[in-house]
Amino acid sequence: MIKKYRKRKIIRQLMIFPQAEGWDDVVKFPEVVSLNVGGMYYTTRLSTLRRFEDSMLAVMFSGRHRIPKDTEGRYFIDRDGKYFGDVLNFLRNGDLPPREHVRAVYREAQYYSLGPLQDTLEEVQPLAGEKVRQAFLDLMPYYKENLERIIEIAKLRAMQRKARFAKLKICVYKEEMPITPYEYPFFNTMLLL
Repeated sequence: MIKKYRKRKIIRQLMIFPQAEGWDDVVKFPEVVSLNVGGMYYTTRLSTLRRFEDSMLAVMFSGRHRIPKDTEGRYFIDRDGKYFGDVLNFLRNGDLPPREHVRAVYREAQYYSLGPLQDTLEEVQPLAGEKVRQAFLDLMPYYKENLERIIEIAKLRAMQRKARFAKLKICVYKEEMPITPYEYPFFNTMLLL
């Protein structure tokens, strides 16, 4: 399902690139490609850009679409080029970006439909932590409403005590059967006890 979605996304994004005139009219790219990504210049091999055939970069440089060039003859991609180097490093040899770049590179991977990079970054902090946090929040119905109420109670306690903060002890329990894969191991151990 994810791959189908990503393929549809590539097709939608490529509508902005004019297709070559006829089916026989294929654009030829040099083996070494100079790029201008949002004003930042990169040079890479054509095979690097085509590494993952499902990606938007592979489709852009397949020869079926014309890509605009800047005044220096570099192929122009209208994106912020700050994190494109991290994308290229992954395409070249699988290097991951520094932790502080993970979210931004993940957005670039989504734009370029680089599924392997997206999948790899989802397992790296901070994205992995966000994934676990979201799974936990999915277990708690009415989380936002309860959180607002908890904050109100904490504010009232702090004002009553003329303090800058208040500590609250919160206990969460669930009366239903497990509904997510995260709960199954815990539930099975409870049955064995």
